[in-house]
Amino acid sequence: MEGDKAGTRFCGRGGPSLGSTGMRRQWYPAVTLGLAIPVAQALLRRQTPGTHTERQLITLAACLFAGRGGTLAALADATGVSAAAVREQLSELGDRMAAVGLAIVQDGHGVRLLPFPWLADTVSRVATVEVQQALTKEAIEVLVVIGVLGVPTRRQIEARCGGGDCASLLDRLCRRGVLNKVRDDSLPGDPNTYGLTALALGLLGHSSLESFQARCHEAGL
Repeated sequence: MEGDKAGTRFCGRGGPSLGSTGMRRQWYPAVTLGLAIPVAQALLRRQTPGTHTERQLITLAACLFAGRGGTLAALADATGVSAAAVREQLSELGDRMAAVGLAIVQDGHGVRLLPFPWLADTVSRVATVEVQQALTKEAIEVLVVIGVLGVPTRRQIEARCGGGDCASLLDRLCRRGVLNKVRDDSLPGDPNTYGLTALALGLLGHSSLESFQARCHEAGL
C-alpha cells in the first residue's frame, strides 16, 4: 500500500487498518523511510531502576515530593519498609534533594520537605510555600536553648536565657510553627514542654535535632 505524497511508504502490516472482514488488525511497527517506528507504548515506557535500593530511594523521594513530607509511619507504610529504614534512606536522599534546592528536615516523628531559606521567596511565586520572616536575635537564642536542652519547660528555658520572662515569645514561636508545645503530666505541676519543629530546624539550617545538637556541642554550648 502506497503512503502519502510526502513519500512515506508503509510496508508489510504497518499501521492500524481494517481487513476484508471489517475487524481491526493489531498495531504493528511501521517502516518509514527505511526506519522502524516503535509502537506508542514502547515510546512511553520508562526503565525501572536496576537495584532494589535505588527503587526504594526513588519511591521515597516521590512520596516526599508529592506530600511535601509526612510522618515516618506514613512513609514507612507507603514504601513497605520500617520507620528505621525510612530514616536511613532519608539521610541518603539529603544530597540529592539539596542539588535541587530542597532540604529534608526531621523533627522526631515527622519529615518536611522545604526549599532552602534563600529560595523560599522565589519559590513562593510559583507555589504555595511557607515564607518565614527572619528570626530575631531573641528568638534564635530561645530556639538554640530549646535545641540544646531537648524538650525543656518554660522555667528551664528562662533560666538559661538569663531569667527573663519569655512566655509571650514562646507563644509567638508556637503560632509560627517553629515550636511544639506539649503538656508533660509526669512533671510536678504538669508544665508545658517545648521542642523544635522541622520548620525551626530548617530555618536554623539543620536536617535533624541530632545534627543541630552535635553542632552546638562542637561550639561548646
